[in-house]
Amino acid sequence: NIRLPVIIAFSLICGIAAGYFFEYYKISLIWLIAVAPLSAITFTILSILFKNWRPFVFTILACIFFILGALGCYFKLVNYSSAEIIDGNTYRITGTVFEKGIYSNGEYIILNGTEANNINLKGKIIVYLNKEYGDYCDIGYKVTLFGIVNTYNTYPYGKLNYYAEENVKYRTYALGEIKSEYGFSFFGTIRNRIKNILFDNLSSDTAAICYAMLTGNSQNIDDDTLQNFRYGGIAHIFAVSGLHVGIIFGILSFLCKKLKFNKYVSATICIFAVFFYSAVCGFTLSSVRAATMCAVSIICKLFYQKSDRLNTLAFAATAILLITPLSLFSAGFQLSFCAVGGILVIS
Repeated sequence: NIRLPVIIAFSLICGIAAGYFFEYYKISLIWLIAVAPLSAITFTILSILFKNWRPFVFTILACIFFILGALGCYFKLVNYSSAEIIDGNTYRITGTVFEKGIYSNGEYIILNGTEANNINLKGKIIVYLNKEYGDYCDIGYKVTLFGIVNTYNTYPYGKLNYYAEENVKYRTYALGEIKSEYGFSFFGTIRNRIKNILFDNLSSDTAAICYAMLTGNSQNIDDDTLQNFRYGGIAHIFAVSGLHVGIIFGILSFLCKKLKFNKYVSATICIFAVFFYSAVCGFTLSSVRAATMCAVSIICKLFYQKSDRLNTLAFAATAILLITPLSLFSAGFQLSFCAVGGILVIS
């Protein structure tokens, strides 16, 4: 039972790994691109000899996705390694708050669409804030600050930088106060609204746990409490994945069935809801994987086709890696896909 989506996903993964290898060791791309046509020609000859078109089609598709993965990963790494500004210089930085969180000495923000002295930066910058950093800012706000900007090393300790996946290329500490201007973020506003409702009606510890279970953001949980969850082996409840998406899908499917909606209307509502929830959670890899698998299963059901779970998993992996090839090297991607893949294969 040869599954074409699994072959395509595996080829894409091999291509990404090859792209990483070629960029890490600074090998010319000519050697990488030459492998695919050679394989295609070999399997074409074999297809003609054995009069079987399947190996030919499978090989062509595998080669295409291998090249896409290799080139995507290679150029992502090249872009991450190149800097538009001089490391260690002081710049006037402007940008839009993409993410906000807490670290050991205070708060940090990640800026997107950034400029340093009017130079456009092709990457995000993480800004560590002082305890009294000036104007209030949140996700969506436009901020201006001064800071000494440093670039991240692409391969610290011989491994890919953790921040490369999110394209966070620079870091700085805010020098003095920052100036902010209100900016609207649709999903950021929804997350803040959920957070405010919980913290206004529950104790702070309970609200922090509930917020983490709903959105996957555990930054508001006390360190001791979070450590207890880890020791208990249940910290995974804070990772938005199949359990969360499955609950939402199950509730909506039940309601649509009770209200006797048309199957196409029900499918549209369910697919929109699971991806909307994934967006509220910040499009974490596990939530996108679960939402994509859910959507593929719904579409198969609409057209009276059997949904093969290994194929849906492979389709989700392909979709994610085509958009963000460096996700392959993140622990979140590896844990999510390997765990679900192991369950499907063993069961």
